[in-house]
Amino acid sequence: MKFLVPYDFTPTTEAALSYAKMLSDNFPGEIELLHIVDKEDKRAVAEKKLSEIANGLQLNAETTASCKVRVGNIFDDISKEANEGHAQLLVMGTH
Repeated sequence: MKFLVPYDFTPTTEAALSYAKMLSDNFPGEIELLHIVDKEDKRAVAEKKLSEIANGLQLNAETTASCKVRVGNIFDDISKEANEGHAQLLVMGTH
């Protein structure tokens, strides 16, 4: 199963990521972390931080983690990524 986890480095999204990890124990596959930036010049820093988080995840042997940073806005680009990336489950918190 492919899980998409919009991630903005807040405790709320950390909780969503923990939930996605728990779900992946029963439904292994891929957890993709997604961060949206509003300007291209913010992409590199976000990619580095997100990659560190993805690489540090302790997942079962059948689940992988990946990350993606898009330039845009959360209102449009989360659903675009879910569709384009063929996510089967969107796991996100609320603010």
